[in-house]
Amino acid sequence: FLANGEAAASRCTEVRLSEFSEKYLLDEDYLAVTDMIPNYDDTTIEPLRLPALVPLLLLNGSKGIAVGTRTNIPNFTWKSLKPVVLKALDKEITWKDCKKLEFDDILNAKFNGTQEEFEDYLKNGTGTLKFSVETEIKDKAIHIHSLTSGIDTTLDKLNKQDWVYSIDDMSNAKEIDIVVKPKAIYKDQLEDIQKKIEKLLTNSINYSFSTNMIEQTKEIDVELGDKKLYKLGAKYIETSIPEYINKWVKYRIDLEDRMLSSKINALTEEKERLNF
Repeated sequence: FLANGEAAASRCTEVRLSEFSEKYLLDEDYLAVTDMIPNYDDTTIEPLRLPALVPLLLLNGSKGIAVGTRTNIPNFTWKSLKPVVLKALDKEITWKDCKKLEFDDILNAKFNGTQEEFEDYLKNGTGTLKFSVETEIKDKAIHIHSLTSGIDTTLDKLNKQDWVYSIDDMSNAKEIDIVVKPKAIYKDQLEDIQKKIEKLLTNSINYSFSTNMIEQTKEIDVELGDKKLYKLGAKYIETSIPEYINKWVKYRIDLEDRMLSSKINALTEEKERLNF
């Protein structure tokens, strides 16, 4: 898969896709009716948008730090997102329909803010949300099972504490497990140390739902047989979760209509050919 943009060579735009991607992003029936554009060096064509079967932006989240286009979008569980998307199929949703969305952080951080703060974020698309870590006391040490920031930042914060004796990262593919052993003089204060760690690693994250929306213009760029490739225009927008879901559902319905129309036309042509 090659991403559109200014690139020196294919290696700058190639990505390795998973089996999930093949199933949910590269369905041949939908790709057949997806608008195509020239790739970065005009040697081939690529989809304007991958025809995602689910709203991946809200499942994966996204973060960008480019000047003027900064964004930070959290990710949510499919279990909580699915009923919201289904409701949007019947009518446009509002922030009130999103109140039961649940965060799904890959670092297992837990939302530790108020419902009011979460609702403000849903309404405005921006807000500061607080997340905390999960810990337990075991074998005279504090085990940290979630993170609110990167591992390097977490270890740096812990290493600066004068009550820390040692830190061992025992994490594996299935779980996060950072083991903090306090100095001997604190061995009878494990519960206090546990609270200090939880407070130290609680993190307030600024979220801003902003994204580049790439759109076709009406100006034809290239004609390939019966296909016309249009020039692109990118528009940076600030939106909110309910607004994005409404846009995504509208896009999917349109794509579904095009796919079914294509199938019907193909079957009609085949029937006429056989009758002839």
